[in-house]
Amino acid sequence: MTETVDKSVQSYDIETELGRDDLTIAYSARRKSDGLPVLIRVVAPQFVFDTFFVRRFIDAVSRSMKLEHPNIVKVYEVAERDDIVYIAREWVEADSLTKYLEKHGPIPVQKTIDLVEQLASALDYAHTQGVKHGDLTAGSIFVADDHIWITDFGLLMAMDGTSLVKKGFGVGNPVYLAPERVRGETSSRTSDLYALGIVCYQMLTGQPPFVGEAPAVLHAQAYEQPALLHEVNTKIKPAVSEVVLRMLSKGLELRYNTGSEFVAALRASAERTAPIKPQEVKEKVAPAEAPQRAPERNKQLLLWALILTPLIGLALAAGFWVMSQWLNDISDRGRQSPTAGQALQTANVPPTDLTPVSRLKQEDTPVEEVLPPFENQPATTPADTLAPQSDLQAPSPLPANTPVPAPALVSLSSEPTVADDSPFTNLILTQNINDALQPVNPTNIFDPASGPIYLFFDYDTISPGTAWRQTWKWDDVVLQQQEDVWPEEYGPVGTAWIYFAPAAGFNPGPYSIVLEVEGQEVASINFIVQPGSQ
Repeated sequence: MTETVDKSVQSYDIETELGRDDLTIAYSARRKSDGLPVLIRVVAPQFVFDTFFVRRFIDAVSRSMKLEHPNIVKVYEVAERDDIVYIAREWVEADSLTKYLEKHGPIPVQKTIDLVEQLASALDYAHTQGVKHGDLTAGSIFVADDHIWITDFGLLMAMDGTSLVKKGFGVGNPVYLAPERVRGETSSRTSDLYALGIVCYQMLTGQPPFVGEAPAVLHAQAYEQPALLHEVNTKIKPAVSEVVLRMLSKGLELRYNTGSEFVAALRASAERTAPIKPQEVKEKVAPAEAPQRAPERNKQLLLWALILTPLIGLALAAGFWVMSQWLNDISDRGRQSPTAGQALQTANVPPTDLTPVSRLKQEDTPVEEVLPPFENQPATTPADTLAPQSDLQAPSPLPANTPVPAPALVSLSSEPTVADDSPFTNLILTQNINDALQPVNPTNIFDPASGPIYLFFDYDTISPGTAWRQTWKWDDVVLQQQEDVWPEEYGPVGTAWIYFAPAAGFNPGPYSIVLEVEGQEVASINFIVQPGSQ
């Protein structure tokens, strides 16, 4: 096999075979033009017969070649020659995360957070470019000192929809497979983030939450809860455990929306939470001491009885005297009180000037203060702006055969509606955020091809654990509705943001976003998707 590959992959000198996985065979090699060390992955011969898969495979790798990130292994080339399909990628002098954990065991919390932050940054960046990994595992992650890399973006995703799946080839490692993928859904941004949560769990405890035979692991991913991290590893704080387990929630709406949001919660839980205090051991009373303490306790009870008995007697006598006086007063008033009819007539006497009736005058009606409308600036993408693309996986796709609402309504209000008691204020829409996660060029008119639309809002007076919900609507069609509880790590005051990204972009027409707290609508905002708005 090595000789065949060497003849077909003419631009590289193949050195040794490194290993095989379910899809490819890996070789160490050097580029002939400059001697650069590279890793060659050759698709196993049994997969090359499916021409549709080969096209999907080459397309997936080609899209990943545009990724430029310090924590993503660079792909140099993907090609098909003489019935050989191969990839040439950057050589990384590092151990896979699997081998790293075998050598060093569980990774300390602070170092885990630093490494997970790098992984999250790489995934978030890839997702904004419309590239999903689809098979993030400890084998596709490499660690050296304090640096970490991800490789093999989109390789197994090329199998989706091909004859290989029908022939029994599995897609994805069951140990890292999200519940929705177990149920048959395709790879998505949220399934990548679920795999990131599994990897974080594995770093902190030394092993993933579910291991064993594939059917048992798949069942556990869909229906069972992982063991608490702080019970598996007592060095982990319960708050950190809660953050990781939230990322491993069965429901997509309960997980963190982005990798950076997950890391922020991890840091907050690790830095602001006190460690568990050991339970105090209560002193037990020896049986021999009980007879010695009983006489002393009886003496105390007798003393209290002698003191309280006279006081109780005096209190009862005073109570009887007060009751008798009250009954006499009632009897005297009854002989002088008016009849029921007289009492009703008295109650209907119009109020005098001493008891004026307050009335709400038209000019005194309070007017709700509204925020100024956003300027309809073109949503351009500066060079220093993180510009998401439009082909991100949508949490819920647009309903099929749904009539398209009328294009942009000029009269649609861009002013947010905020209730008086709303904890969410200062709603801002944008399609661009900068590296500091701040909105750029706020607007309420977007192009159909634009990627995620972000809603930023300030929050205040909302308690941790409060139930809240976000709903994104296209005209009257609900596109996405997510329920969650307000996390403790956000603090009492701050700014948060949410976003939505349909896989095929936004259809033209009016949209609205509604925020609810404890089942009550507290804020909403409208926007328009209109061709040629940029």
